[in-house]
Amino acid sequence: MHHPDPKKHRRLFRIGLFLFIVNFPVGYGGIAICGTLAVVLRQREWLWVGAGAYAFSWILLGVGFYLSGQTGWLYAKNFWKRRKRLEKLREIRAKRVAKRRERKRRKADRKTDDTRVSPGSRSKK
Repeated sequence: MHHPDPKKHRRLFRIGLFLFIVNFPVGYGGIAICGTLAVVLRQREWLWVGAGAYAFSWILLGVGFYLSGQTGWLYAKNFWKRRKRLEKLREIRAKRVAKRRERKRRKADRKTDDTRVSPGSRSKK
């Protein structure tokens, strides 16, 4: 849905995008949780609640598509891929930072070791 006011269009796009992203966990999460409750509590009514949650997720998908259009659909489709890629990049960066800190610590340890031992008392190899 394209609105002539850019601020309102941006807001509608974000709402649609949010609905796209929430759609998947609501549908499958609802089925999983309600199915588990149906088995544990031995009440078949929970299966109907799970089916209702799944149907509601399709409604969320439809409203999200209406609000954000094909652009929002493509953005939401790649959302989880980008999130996983970001997590991998964060892990790589954390490892690099840890290596730098370790190098600095070792360098500082070597400097303190050099200052403690007098030059003439070192054993030669």
